Amino acid sequence: LECDLASVYYTMGQQLQERPPLSTLTVSEVEKEILSYLMKSLHHAESALSTTNTRGLKFVSLSQCMGDSHYRLASLYQKTASSSSATSQKLKVSQAGKHYTKALQYYLLPHHRIQIARIYLEMALLHEQEATGKQSIHLLHLSLENLLRISEVLKHYEEERNL
Repeated sequence: LECDLASVYYTMGQQLQERPPLSTLTVSEVEKEILSYLMKSLHHAESALSTTNTRGLKFVSLSQCMGDSHYRLASLYQKTASSSSATSQKLKVSQAGKHYTKALQYYLLPHHRIQIARIYLEMALLHEQEATGKQSIHLLHLSLENLLRISEVLKHYEEERNL
């Protein structure tokens, strides 16, 4: 039941994020609903993961649901950060970074190599957006590290495809 609830809430959040009903809701209301659905999905998926065998297909599916939910939350925070006040922007960028990191923890190799590469790319862009002031060099260095990680992930992906 928990697995099904996680899937349903994730799908609702995904559909709302991809096709927001802006004729009936404001952008802010849509974002709050997406956040609510994805957080509920994470809650139910975590509950289901705690009782699932780590070698089964259900575990891989739940891990993907968790990774996808965190990825969507990170993308939402990153997107809304640019149109926020300075204080709110820092918080949203921080939240985006945390959710990208959590998404990486749930995506399993070799099942999710493309998603992992996509997250590294998004993280590189996030660091570049943040790169102002005294932290610029450090953040640009982190951005470059993420781009290099993409290369490594894609190299392994190509090797697997050629086997």
